[in-house]
Amino acid sequence: MKTIELVNESVWFIECDDPTEKNELVLPDNSYSNLEIISISNDSEGNCLYFEGQKIDVPNLKSIVLSGKGSLQCFQYFLNHVFNNTFIEEIYFDRTGIDLIPKFILNFSTLKILKFQSEPFKRIPENVFELQNLETLSFEYCCEIKVIPDKIKNLKGLKYFGLWAVTIDYMSPELFYLPRIESMNFFKSKYFPTLQILDLLKIFKGGNGEVNYMWENLVM
Repeated sequence: MKTIELVNESVWFIECDDPTEKNELVLPDNSYSNLEIISISNDSEGNCLYFEGQKIDVPNLKSIVLSGKGSLQCFQYFLNHVFNNTFIEEIYFDRTGIDLIPKFILNFSTLKILKFQSEPFKRIPENVFELQNLETLSFEYCCEIKVIPDKIKNLKGLKYFGLWAVTIDYMSPELFYLPRIESMNFFKSKYFPTLQILDLLKIFKGGNGEVNYMWENLVM
């Protein structure tokens, strides 16, 4: 039987670490109105949750943290069988093994923050550019990403973009023309900028934009 650790009344932490166990979800006996964050850790694909009872209202649930290859399946189970009226604003993926944004994630019109760490992306997933209300997009240690494509221009609400620890082959100038962009982070990334990108970087920084980079060849 799987119980939930309540870090406090606004945070739940759920861990499914036994691949041989079918985890019956036992919800704490309290109000769910203060629940804001759920963190799910599950490294075992196919090892998910089982729940009996009426779906619960979680009007203030805003943030989801998913860690391990089975965590996404558990989250989808929550949406289908446990929760009503979710208004997710932030999702953090860590080692989930995805190579595309799952279709049901695209249904969150309230989604503002999307972060990925150590995911096996070969490129920035095409369907991420459908998230028109996105304000933060970050890829940390997703080492196969080489290109920031021109389709970045579709994310007109984007304020922050991060791409860590990669070798960038192409950076679209469209990134600098986004109407709300304020900050970029290329921590530990390697890039040989074109003259056009160098000029755009200077203009961006001159307009008080924030850029973090570690490009040995770049002199600003």
